[in-house]
Amino acid sequence: TGERRQVLANELGLNEAQIKIWYQNKRAKIKKTSGVRNTLALQLMAQGLYNHTAPNNKNV
Repeated sequence: TGERRQVLANELGLNEAQIKIWYQNKRAKIKKTSGVRNTLALQLMAQGLYNHTAPNNKNV
């Protein structure tokens, strides 16, 4: 909640936006490591339109 963010920000010497971003990053990391894939992402990957990995230049 906003109140919890405010308390954490004060305790850690950060602003509320930094706390909010930390939580967003934490949720994204949990989602990524859980292995659950969004159906739209799966469709885009099948079409080669969704790839967040570094390009492999071995075969270039």
